[in-house]
Amino acid sequence: MSQDEIQFALKWNMYGNQPETPFANYLKLVQAAEDMGFDGVYTIDHIGLPATQVRGFSSIADDARPSFPEAWTALAAAAAVTKRVKLGPQVTPITLRHPVFIAKMATNIDLISNGRLVLQVGTGWHRPEYDAFGFPFDEKFSVRYQKMIEGVEIIKKLWTEDAPVSYQGQYYQLQQAPFWPKPFQKPHPPIWFGGSSKKTQAAVAKYGDAWSPAAPHYTGLDTNEYRAGLDNIRRLAAEHGRDPDAIKPAALFYSVIHRERSRAYELAENLRKREEWSTLSVPEMARNGVAIIGDPDDCVSAIERYVQAGIRYFTIGIVPIREVDAIIEGMQLYSERVFPHFKDRSN
Repeated sequence: MSQDEIQFALKWNMYGNQPETPFANYLKLVQAAEDMGFDGVYTIDHIGLPATQVRGFSSIADDARPSFPEAWTALAAAAAVTKRVKLGPQVTPITLRHPVFIAKMATNIDLISNGRLVLQVGTGWHRPEYDAFGFPFDEKFSVRYQKMIEGVEIIKKLWTEDAPVSYQGQYYQLQQAPFWPKPFQKPHPPIWFGGSSKKTQAAVAKYGDAWSPAAPHYTGLDTNEYRAGLDNIRRLAAEHGRDPDAIKPAALFYSVIHRERSRAYELAENLRKREEWSTLSVPEMARNGVAIIGDPDDCVSAIERYVQAGIRYFTIGIVPIREVDAIIEGMQLYSERVFPHFKDRSN
């Protein structure tokens, strides 16, 4: 990927649908993404979230039965029915899944897909999920961060070292652990980091192949803040002796797109069901980068602002999550009306 190339991935939204939704419907989205020229397909990695976290993204979510298919087994199925798109979690919380299991599952996806796995990692953040399923949750971000760092170090060692791996960290220890087979990609699959904190930026600079914060987790993605964060990462990467330009600038956005701007704005009203966005008007959400909203020309203009801020890789989640055909219609608009503006320019 050249520094000027703009790429787009699909956020594979399987949550927020009826629990009875056939899995074939989800695979239809993955195959459509490959056919329409998306560069990657990434899915959320949670065991379950309450309906309040789904509300706003889905207009058919069953509050009593919030549906949440498991990410890694779904990715294995996606790897088997595609040939080109990159695949992976966005993100996998290392504090919820032991790093050895992450390394093993990711290796399997990389082998099934012949080298298309992208491992995106984070610290974990939603305590009610941990409490509900009986997993310990560390209140201090510094502890979750250190566990993430140790987890990444373990994963890289398991992926790259031929001899059995030993590791003595504060939170994880391995004793002569054998790990075979190794991933398809050499020296190892790319590791991306979500999150936007200064600590996360430091992790990207030392270990990461890309920085991909998620706009929807906050009040939006400010272009000046992103540019400053990217500058900080590149400065720190140079201090570590790494090539700053080798770190991919990425971000995750949700998008409400329709051929008619007025209809897109009507659909985007659903986003205001989320408590943190309830006081924002749809134009404010679009302006603040909470979501990319409007007709294809509006979406091109919004994305262009972030290109100017340095982003070169956009993961797009089409919302509201409803019928598969409606999502595919939004994907088609991106493929036909948005991608050409950026793909043609980068050639």
